Formats: sequence, C-alpha cells, structure tokens
Amino acid sequence: MKLYAKRASGLLLFFSLFMSSTLYSIIDNRYLPLFNIELPRSKKPSFFGLNAFAMQAKQAFDDDGDLVHLPEIFGKYDLYALNDSMNKVGLVNPLFLDPWYFQREIIWNMEGKLQVQGIDFYWEQDFCKYFSLGLKSGFLHCTSERRFSLSNEAIKTLGVLVNDKLNQGVGIALERARANANTLLDIEPAQWKKDSLADLEVYGRVSRSWEYALKCRSIEVALELGGIVPLAAEADINNPASIPLGSDGFPGFYTKFETQIEAREDWFLGLWMQLEFSTPRVVKLRMPLNEEALEWGTIVGKAKVNPGLFFGISPFVAIEDFQDGWGGMIRFTYLYRDNDSFEDRRKNPNNIVNFDPL
Repeated sequence: MKLYAKRASGLLLFFSLFMSSTLYSIIDNRYLPLFNIELPRSKKPSFFGLNAFAMQAKQAFDDDGDLVHLPEIFGKYDLYALNDSMNKVGLVNPLFLDPWYFQREIIWNMEGKLQVQGIDFYWEQDFCKYFSLGLKSGFLHCTSERRFSLSNEAIKTLGVLVNDKLNQGVGIALERARANANTLLDIEPAQWKKDSLADLEVYGRVSRSWEYALKCRSIEVALELGGIVPLAAEADINNPASIPLGSDGFPGFYTKFETQIEAREDWFLGLWMQLEFSTPRVVKLRMPLNEEALEWGTIVGKAKVNPGLFFGISPFVAIEDFQDGWGGMIRFTYLYRDNDSFEDRRKNPNNIVNFDPL
C-alpha cells in the first residue's frame, strides 16, 4: 500500500543494534532502515551470516524538517475534516454534535511508539573468480501503537477547559465521536502487533579486485543485480498503527554498485549506490476524499499504484582491529524517493479521490 509519495520523511531517533554486517538491500521503506550497513566485506569467496537487530522510534522529521511525534509525520488528525468527508460519502456520525459544525478544525495530538526486533540471514556462494549468487531474508516482530489527546487549540475553542477547570463532559463526547467514526469506517483501534517473514532477495554479483594497486593494499568494485520477492507483512488499511515490514507487497528489482578500498592495513573506505524499481500493482487502498488524515481515508477501493524510483548512496570510512580487535566505522546514507503515481480503478465511482496528499 504505497500511500505516501510526496512525504518520504525518514524516521528520527531510531535506535538500532546490528550484531553483524548487513540487513537487506531494500531501501524502499519509509519506516524501517532496512538498507545495507555493511562493514568491509570478507575476503572469503563464499559466506553465510546471521544477525540480530532491534529498532525503536517515537519521533520523526516531517516535510518541513520539524521534529514531530512519529504518527504525525504525514499530518495531524482532524476530526472536523474527517467528519466532513464522512458526510459527503454518506457515513453520518450521530455522535458528532451540532455545535462542532461551527469549528474549522478539531485537531488531536497523536503520540506513539514503534518497536521492531528480528533476525536476518544472508548467503553468498561463489561460482567463479568474478561471479557469485546470493540471497537475503529474515524474520521480524513488530509492535506499534498510537495514543490520542485533544490539542491545546481544540481544548480552548471547544470549551473543554473553562476557567482553568476541566469540562469532562465535552471531552468524553469528543472521544466518543472519534471512536464512533472509527467504527463507521471499519477502522480498528490503533494498536498493531505482527510476526512476519522478511522479503526475500535473490541477486547475482559480478566483482573484480586488485591487490597492491594505485598505492592501496586492495581495490574492489562490484555490480549487483537483484530481485525482491515480497514475503513481508503489508500495511493493514483498517489499522492506522500498521506499517509495511518490507516492500509492502510490491515485487521489485534493484541494481547496486559497490566499491571498497583498503588504503592501508585495516583502513577502509568505500561506498554503495543503488537504484530500486518496484513493479506497478492494482491494490485496495484507503484514500482521502478531501483533507482527512490519510490513514482514515473515507474512500476504500482499488487503485493502480506505480511506485516511484528509489535511489540511495552511502559512503563510509572504517578501521578494523586498531586496538585488541576493536574497530569503528563512520557511514553517511542518503535516500531519495520519487513520487508514486495513482490511477483510480473503481468501477463507476460516486466520489472523486483527492490524490494530492498521496
């Protein structure tokens, strides 16, 4: 479910523990840093590896570069805008009280936390001096939640707080209206837990290395061509706390260029560059009619999604075994996601989807 094309904000404050050298080659994921974080490659022609990792996030950067709560990276939850769209598609919320129609917005704060633990494995088999085949996959466990509270602006304008005293009746009425909107839209409570396989990657790698060339101990360049088989859990359109744990069901292909230079003994520098393509699919989506939050889109139907191109580049500098087996690495990773394109595939639609926020 590729919902967020123009808003490819990455998550901030991810704490990740990587026990070994790599995760996956998938970089087309807006929630999890599944891109490669490889240490200098082993000189062994064939190898098998197994890693454990953990991630946690509570905050993120939005499109404007501001630090926001993680669930708000794609915008605020506005109960007024949601109710307006629901009325236009014939879903009338009887718990939305008449005085609230005079408001222009009823903003709720969304807080939450995302936690992921898992293992990944990779196997690369050498077939000749310059060519090898490999695969990567793994297992993931994810928990995610969202908590709602009225914004300060809504508290002031709706009379929830009068003379510094809490008017619990108004607050309870608003919460009931919000919960009933979820019921009418068939949206589950914003708590999600999932165990899943990771996407399977199969690739071929062509490489060439030189020893003691250009005043360096070794130089290696490689070109990798791979395919992505979507096995990981997809986002649930009826649970706003759910996230895709891989490529969200979209098969894909990627090409990656790598270079690694051992400038002197145990001193390395290099980079990888990757282009990733995902094939178009017709999928069932939750889509906005007007300005409601994307995860609460009031139109549910089929749409053809053509994912945008994904590009990543990651240079690094590393030192190995500089003190009793200890080493270190500095890596910078830049990811760019082009816009998705959408095509409404509903038969005889009664309402026009607002694709602009997608």
